[in-house]
Amino acid sequence: MSMRVLPTKSNIEGLIKDCKAEIDDDCRASEDDDKPGIQLTVGWDGQDWSYQTGDNSFTGGAYGYPYWAVVNVYRDTDASKLADEIQEQLENAQEA
Repeated sequence: MSMRVLPTKSNIEGLIKDCKAEIDDDCRASEDDDKPGIQLTVGWDGQDWSYQTGDNSFTGGAYGYPYWAVVNVYRDTDASKLADEIQEQLENAQEA
């Protein structure tokens, strides 16, 4: 049985920081948002992972992975706390 390896917290934090840098005034993480943000989906298969920003309907880097974490990233997002949430969502998804 292979050991499941989550994306590292530091890698996810770096991804979140990169996303924050890409937020422009017209970006919205969801239709209901009134402040600029980006939706981030991290896909994971127990070993490898990828991500995508924006709509996660049918295509993107995370689409082919069985476990997903979907979060909203804003300019004032605490990258460390959101990285913890992403790892928790991925762990919970693979246990379901």
